[in-house]
Amino acid sequence: MAMKDDNYTVLIVEDDPDDLRMIMSLLKKDDRRSYQFEHCNTLGAALERLDTESFDVVVLDLGLPDSSGLETLTSIQEHNIETPMVILTDLDDEDFAEQALQLGFEEYVPKSALKSSRIDWQIKQAVERHKITRSYYERATVDALTKIHNRAYFDEVLERAVSEHDRSGEAMALALIDVDNFKILNDEQGHSAGDRALKALGDTLNACKRKEDIAARVGGDEFALLMVYTKERTGAAYLIERIRSHFQDFASKAGLNFVPTLSIGIAWHAPPMTPEKLYEKADKAMYQAKKMGKGAHIVLE
Repeated sequence: MAMKDDNYTVLIVEDDPDDLRMIMSLLKKDDRRSYQFEHCNTLGAALERLDTESFDVVVLDLGLPDSSGLETLTSIQEHNIETPMVILTDLDDEDFAEQALQLGFEEYVPKSALKSSRIDWQIKQAVERHKITRSYYERATVDALTKIHNRAYFDEVLERAVSEHDRSGEAMALALIDVDNFKILNDEQGHSAGDRALKALGDTLNACKRKEDIAARVGGDEFALLMVYTKERTGAAYLIERIRSHFQDFASKAGLNFVPTLSIGIAWHAPPMTPEKLYEKADKAMYQAKKMGKGAHIVLE
C-alpha cells in the first residue's frame, strides 16, 4: 500500500445522515490522504467545538436545523473561525457563489453535484490556501526575531480594545517593558547575546500572559503587554512579578553572562481615554521606573 502524503482531521457539520455517509465514503477513496472524521449536526455545536478544538478543515452544510444559507457564513465570520472550510449548499447559482466569495469562502460544493465532486481536491485546496494566507498574515503581524506580535498589529488591537473597554467599562491595563542596559549587553557580549535576550523576553511573555492578553515587541528593546478585563490591581502586579521572575530563567537558559533587569510601566485605562494617551501614560510610568534605578515597576492609575 502506498504511503499517504497527508493526514487531515475533518469536522463535518451535517444533519443529513445520507449526506454524511456520502462525504465520508468519498474521502475514504482518496489514496493520497487519510482522514479522521468528527461530526456535529448543528452550527451551535460546531462553534462550541471550534472554540476549544483544532481541526485541519471543516466541511459545512449550509442547511442546518439552527442556521441556513448565508446567515451561517456570517455567523462563522462573527466568531472569527480561522479553520479552512469547504461549504456544502443546495444553492447552485452565480449570485450565491459571488456572495460566498465576498465573505471569503472560496471552496463550495453544490449538494446536487456532491456524488460526482472532487471534494478531496477541494479540501486540499482549502487547506493549502489557508496555509499561504496564514503565512502572509504572520509576516505582516509577527515580529521575525521574537515570534510575538509586532507594533503594527499591536496598535490595531490597542485601538479596538480601548474602544471596547470604553463601551463596557471593564478594567484594562497596559504594561510597557524595557530591557535595562541593553546597549551594554550588546557591546560586551555581542549582538547575538542581545538577540537572545529579546527572544527570551518574547518567550517569557508568551509563557506568562493569559490567553486573552496581547504581547508585542513595539521597539528595539521595548515590549508591550495589554492586559484586558483585568479587574484586580493585585492580579496585574502579580503577573508583572511573574514575568520578571520567568525572564531571569529564560535569559539564563539562553546562555547570557549577565541577565539584564526589566523596567516596567503600567497604566490603567480610565475611560474615556484614547489609545495614544494610554500608551503615553504607560511610557511615562516605564521611564519613572528606570529613574528609580531600573529593575522596578511603576503603576499609574
